[in-house]
Amino acid sequence: MLLGVINDGEVCRVRLSFNQAVAHRVKNLIYHPSQIIEDELSDGSVIISFEVCGIAELTTWIMQWGNMVEVLEAYWLRTDI
Repeated sequence: MLLGVINDGEVCRVRLSFNQAVAHRVKNLIYHPSQIIEDELSDGSVIISFEVCGIAELTTWIMQWGNMVEVLEAYWLRTDI
């Protein structure tokens, strides 16, 4: 899945932490052109950031990862999810 098909507002920075169970997959696929691997942690998890404007699309995508992802930023997105 490539994020960014839907443009529903202003560009927003989103930071996500993916646990070790899916970190390899997330690191090796490009989900959005702005995707940056910010950190690979000692527990095997990975922190990835995006600059996106398809928040509805992004929210659905994040929810599909279940408990394997944590929203670190933006605060309002973390609260919504």
